[in-house]
Amino acid sequence: MSSGAPVIGVGHSLGGVATAFAAARRPELFRAVVLVDPVLITPVRRVLYNRATWLLPPKRALLRATRRRRDSWPDRAAVFENLRRKRLFREVDDDGLRDCVDAMVEDAPGGGVRLRFPREWEAAIFARAPRAWQALGKLRALPTLAIRAGRSNLMNDAVWAMWRRTCPSARFETVDGTHLVPIERPDEVAAVIRGFLAEL
Repeated sequence: MSSGAPVIGVGHSLGGVATAFAAARRPELFRAVVLVDPVLITPVRRVLYNRATWLLPPKRALLRATRRRRDSWPDRAAVFENLRRKRLFREVDDDGLRDCVDAMVEDAPGGGVRLRFPREWEAAIFARAPRAWQALGKLRALPTLAIRAGRSNLMNDAVWAMWRRTCPSARFETVDGTHLVPIERPDEVAAVIRGFLAEL
């Protein structure tokens, strides 16, 4: 990071966890952090997730699907149509979905487009749950906004309550939507963030 003024870190999903790690390690570089539906699981479940994959059929299915994911298309329109059919993106409007496509793919050397980051990288990331709670605990002195998607399949009530106990000084907000809430409800999420920043 540059040596300029402290920044406001904003991260969603694993990006939220990465933002928390960065702010915990170098808090002087941050004015505040905003974590949107980060990937958090309780410590006991994290140990189980990392050490007993054979006991977790959903994890095995996720890794298998990620490794087999299509990684090239003739053009961006084909990527759009592919994503539009997926349940994960059913609440994302066309503008948001086009943004997803632009972020996900790049021009391929031989023509067409390909995933910007190899699917093997994504599978490696999904294979281990991060140890985020210690980092979150270090954010107590830093203004923090926690946003949960109202219908998140990751941020359940137990994790939300544990996060509140870990960071009692943080501001906690819920916005209706699934885990992709910043893409599904960008205006609502932005309004919550602007309200938080206005109070700094």
